[in-house]
Amino acid sequence: TGSTWWWLLSPYFWDDRYAFVFGVDGSSSPGRLDSYRVGSTYGVRPAISLKSCVKTSGGDGSANAPYTIEETSSGC
Repeated sequence: TGSTWWWLLSPYFWDDRYAFVFGVDGSSSPGRLDSYRVGSTYGVRPAISLKSCVKTSGGDGSANAPYTIEETSSGC
């Protein structure tokens, strides 16, 4: 994770004043999953959730070779 702390897009809880989401720590505890108040400033790692039956057909997830999602005619 380097020195940047990263947001994940999963909500954690709301305490009537602030919203909290999950995040991954940077250099102080690299890779540790924690929760952070939404007003904090961290990097963003976008993510999507796919059904288990969805397949990828190429790419490595990088900006130059994004994953290709294969849509099936039968659905899931």
